[in-house]
Amino acid sequence: MEKLIRNIDTESWQLIKTEAIKHNLKISQLLKLLILEHMRLENKKKGWNMILKRDKVLSDLEAKKIKDAVSEFEKSYDFED
Repeated sequence: MEKLIRNIDTESWQLIKTEAIKHNLKISQLLKLLILEHMRLENKKKGWNMILKRDKVLSDLEAKKIKDAVSEFEKSYDFED
């Protein structure tokens, strides 16, 4: 099945064709690889953002209590810095 892609400037089209030829791929194969790679990178970013930018699990007070408890535990076993 053939599809038409509109509004691609000449320079971009030349780059697409050149890369496809260089890697012995059809243009459709190259576009599929590019899309999959783009999706992989986007998912990777989303994954880290979910981890790094999520709401706090503990309140500041709860975090301080845990930190103090760990410090006490380390002191009792001579783990201090």
